[in-house]
Amino acid sequence: EMYTDLGFFIGINGCSLKTEENLKAMASIPTEKLMIETDAPWCGIKNTHAGSKFVKSKWDVKKERRWIEGSTVKDRCEPCHIVQVLEVMAEYRQEDPDALCKQIYENTIKLFFPDHEGKL
Repeated sequence: EMYTDLGFFIGINGCSLKTEENLKAMASIPTEKLMIETDAPWCGIKNTHAGSKFVKSKWDVKKERRWIEGSTVKDRCEPCHIVQVLEVMAEYRQEDPDALCKQIYENTIKLFFPDHEGKL
């Protein structure tokens, strides 16, 4: 609470969803202070993470040397995985994913493009 009271936004990535304690901490952040990221190519959501049970999106996975278009590289977090971070956040927080996504978008505009707030 101290950081959000100071006006800071809090970014969540796959590593932020590793333990049950992490999930509880994420759920305590006010929605209007949440940001989302992948931290690619690191910090993907692994099957051993507490948040993995909430992941719905899946992609075809290939080893790097066998990669083909439309697949992701094994053990590498890719930008498309941001959807998985959103899925975990929304499910754990019991929020509508579309509404949460819209709020996070508005937070992004507020933080990075304050002159365009309400216009993008």
